[in-house]
Amino acid sequence: MFDGIRMTMKYYFDVLDVNYTINLFVNGVDEKGAILKHPKAMQEARRLGIQLVTDEGPTPEEPEDVELYQ
Repeated sequence: MFDGIRMTMKYYFDVLDVNYTINLFVNGVDEKGAILKHPKAMQEARRLGIQLVTDEGPTPEEPEDVELYQ
């Protein structure tokens, strides 16, 4: 379901020479503020944000994909 945006972001970050580690995809979030109706996604985004700023391990070669289906 998320293959198109996954590839778009990969190429976007490649052009900027940015190495990123995590993709968080949540379906059914198409309008501004819609994410607020998905508390599990908000919790996962917070967890991943904390992981990003506290992880001291090596950057993975490929980003981790986290997909949430509502």
